[in-house]
Amino acid sequence: MDTIFALTKFWEAQKLKERQERGELMVHRINKILGYDDSEDVFMLAGRYYLADGWWCDIKDGGIKLFEARESELRDMEKWKAQRGHLPEGDGPSISARQKTTKLLTEHLEYFLNPHNDPRIYTAKEVTFDYATAHRIRVDYMRFLPKNNSTDGIEQGVFYCYEIKSSVEDFHSPNGHNFIGDYNYYVMPEEVFQQIKEEIQERYNGYVGVYVPDWFSLTCVKKAKKKERERSTAEMLLMMFRSSNRELLKERKILDADL
Repeated sequence: MDTIFALTKFWEAQKLKERQERGELMVHRINKILGYDDSEDVFMLAGRYYLADGWWCDIKDGGIKLFEARESELRDMEKWKAQRGHLPEGDGPSISARQKTTKLLTEHLEYFLNPHNDPRIYTAKEVTFDYATAHRIRVDYMRFLPKNNSTDGIEQGVFYCYEIKSSVEDFHSPNGHNFIGDYNYYVMPEEVFQQIKEEIQERYNGYVGVYVPDWFSLTCVKKAKKKERERSTAEMLLMMFRSSNRELLKERKILDADL
């Protein structure tokens, strides 16, 4: 019995150590995604990973999800940070909360679209259409999935469009609802989705789906119905190619500046 008890305690200690190490890795990973300093902006309190801008990450059951902190939680966060010297007492959330949340969602989406950097997966970001007109639009992310590599297979390919929404206010803004693909999705925190899911259904009648963060990828909480696409495959591919080329040139300029 003493041996079993000792083994049980040893196992519990090992599991606690694993959870602590995993927590440290999670904090480091969240910091890396958001561009935070490891010692300042992400901290653990009561089993949750709080961000300095008023959001927290729940990583229970092997998943990561973003939630907006309640007023009482914000007060607790301020007191805790004041005690640790992070912020003076009374300071509110960072004004860059929306930008940081967008960056986190972008990281999730990019990993979801191509987790292994496979060159056979065709994606592009900030894809602009109708560039030389007064009604140009820009899709946050697009993916093209050909049926096969033949000419007919490419023509029968499917386009996916993704628009990132970091908050309810962001969703209600007039920009960033450019759903021109065969399948179209929002990417947003689950907390935001819960507040606006009825609006999405009423506005799009099921033709727009939703992904939310799950671990470091995404999970679908609302599937999109296929939409009759108006733009040709040639136009869609050309705009994706042009956007990808733009990003390549940006990287070259950065590399040239470092030389």
